[in-house]
Amino acid sequence: NAERVVPEIDGLTTEFDGEVTHSCEYKSGEKYRGKSVLVVGCGNSGMEVSLVLANHNANPSMVVRSSVHVLPREILGKSTFEISMVQISCWKQFLTQ
Repeated sequence: NAERVVPEIDGLTTEFDGEVTHSCEYKSGEKYRGKSVLVVGCGNSGMEVSLVLANHNANPSMVVRSSVHVLPREILGKSTFEISMVQISCWKQFLTQ
């Protein structure tokens, strides 16, 4: 994210002693190796940061404002997009009969 927007969280600046880093300042998961990291939000940036953190053996946890549906890129070697397009096509044929 190019624009730095930090949510107002009670106690973040007064009670939390850890580091707060925005995704626009984030460079690598290496410095978080072996640490627990809280990722706020699960947009593209939050998901990418969480993946990189996990790949660097950090322990990311994610919090979001409302429920989300997370899908893998592939299921049994097929892209989830391809699978969804096939399903939509089947439903269209079924509903127009």
